[in-house]
Amino acid sequence: MTRKLTISIAMAAAMTAATATAGLGADTRMDSPSKRWHASDQCNRDAFKKYPDYTQEGAAKREAFIRECLRGHRLPPQNNPGQPKPTGQ
Repeated sequence: MTRKLTISIAMAAAMTAATATAGLGADTRMDSPSKRWHASDQCNRDAFKKYPDYTQEGAAKREAFIRECLRGHRLPPQNNPGQPKPTGQ
């Protein structure tokens, strides 16, 4: 009888651990896009604080800063830059 009790306690503990792990994974997956978006947004804010001028030189410095910041946080690069590049030059 003691062996059956030990086995059932062990099974209950394993099921509880599996349920807790599954719930943790779901929460982590849901928070992950939000955290990535927030980190990307923070890179943009920091770039505009560091280089607030709206010249071509300032835009180039902001873009370089944003690329480095995103790379440092292991985030994908931006698809749309903040200021369009001139054509024909």
